[in-house]
Amino acid sequence: SMSPSIKLLAVALIAAQTELPKVAKDRENPYFKSKYVGLDTLLPAALKVLTAHGLGLIQSVGQDSRGGTTLTTILLHESGEWLSDTQPLLLVKSDPQAQGSAITYGRRYALMSMLGLVAEDDDDANAATGPPATARPRPPVTPNPAPSAAQRQDIDEQNPITEAQIRA
Repeated sequence: SMSPSIKLLAVALIAAQTELPKVAKDRENPYFKSKYVGLDTLLPAALKVLTAHGLGLIQSVGQDSRGGTTLTTILLHESGEWLSDTQPLLLVKSDPQAQGSAITYGRRYALMSMLGLVAEDDDDANAATGPPATARPRPPVTPNPAPSAAQRQDIDEQNPITEAQIRA
């Protein structure tokens, strides 16, 4: 949902998006053998740019009508205009650790979605320095299109947070 007008918010968000840094995947998930960007990396980088453009962020946990846990993300502009989205948080188990993990996971993806951010792999500056002289050239990589919101939800539902992830 949104405020009756988002004209000033839209101008500020577009300006902020031109300055938002690329975020590198700086964490490893050993269970899925994959990398992701940590919320503690993502949030400070995003807030620095957002606040410079009169934008603020609120992420709060609540309950839906059936008692399920939800996360609401609100992007505010200093004019009072706002955008918000609420998503259910899917818990593997009903305990504090599972809830904390689901909240962190939800906050990270809601923030990236709200700001139009995509995490990229950290190649340790290999692209900037070029391949070693003895390396074979790699075939060109065709980028995959970004998944739709429905596809992301399907992916998240098929890959619930595990005990190993919670312990990590």
